[in-house]
Amino acid sequence: MEPARQTERKPDYPDIYANAERPNLRWHLKSAWRAFIGETFLKKYPPETGTARRLLNLGSGPRRFAGFVNADFYSTRIGRDRKGRRPDWMIDIRRPLKCRSDYWDGVFAEHIIEHLTPADALAGLAEILRTLKPGARLRVTVPSLKIFAEYYVSGDDSRLDNPTRAWKHRGEAIADLVHLWGHQSVWDFDTLSDLLQKAGYSGITECRFGEGMDADLIEDDPEKAWETLYVEAVKPG
Repeated sequence: MEPARQTERKPDYPDIYANAERPNLRWHLKSAWRAFIGETFLKKYPPETGTARRLLNLGSGPRRFAGFVNADFYSTRIGRDRKGRRPDWMIDIRRPLKCRSDYWDGVFAEHIIEHLTPADALAGLAEILRTLKPGARLRVTVPSLKIFAEYYVSGDDSRLDNPTRAWKHRGEAIADLVHLWGHQSVWDFDTLSDLLQKAGYSGITECRFGEGMDADLIEDDPEKAWETLYVEAVKPG
């Protein structure tokens, strides 16, 4: 096989020969500890934003949006949040949320489902469905298994416009998708659609970057566009 194009890696690109970004025993123990502390002491209802629509940015990380409740996993840092790392609403999507049913007008979930096992993803999406208003939309994005697989087989990197990371060999692309960044599952449209149906959603549609049925939910990260599958789904009602 021909190697992938050679470009300079970003300094934060993880080493495929290291365990730091893989869900190993240490990773699972740390996650379990944070979940225990959070669920026991930090679990709260979502804050009000004072906006006309209640919108949730699920798995916000550093990308936080005005007018949304920006939610992410529990932070157990003690003291003042000087660096702004603490989200508006700390949750564990694998467990029942402290949130009323039929509450959200829309949910945006960018690159979070791949960090869950399929079973946890199903439970989390079902819980999001409970908290969505009838007729409200979920916009969920994940790294596309199809894009990575097509690149691995063909070596055609024309789809990879301005990638945020570069690979020395094609096999590194698969390792990137499957093992790094704390990923625990991989998805294409068929498997993600099946997951959403099992969770109870309807109107499941594949979208494109920057396009969708609810303009308020289109907060797609341009740096992830080259690798991303975009899907929208609706709560029946």
